[in-house]
Amino acid sequence: MKDSTKLRSRFKAEPVRDEESQLAEVRRLALAAGAPAATLKSFLAAPQYTKIVEEGGEHVELGGELIDLLGRLQFARSRRHQRNLGVAAV
Repeated sequence: MKDSTKLRSRFKAEPVRDEESQLAEVRRLALAAGAPAATLKSFLAAPQYTKIVEEGGEHVELGGELIDLLGRLQFARSRRHQRNLGVAAV
C-alpha cells in the first residue's frame, strides 16, 4: 500500500481511498479470515528478506539459513565486482 501511495503522489493521482481506510479494511478481512489479533501487526508489516529466504529455504535440501548465507555472499560478491568494474550499484 505504501508503494502505491508513493506512486500516486509521484503522478499526482488522487487515491480512491486513503491509506488508513485501506489498512482498516485489510485488518477487518484478516480477522474475518481467522488471523490471530495478537499477530496482526506483524502480519501486516513489510516482509523481511531474511525471513522470506529462510522460510523458503526450509523447503529445499540445504535449509533456510544456508540459503540466506549463500544469497548474501553472492550479493556481496556482485557489489564488489561492480565496484571493481567502476559500475554504479543499482
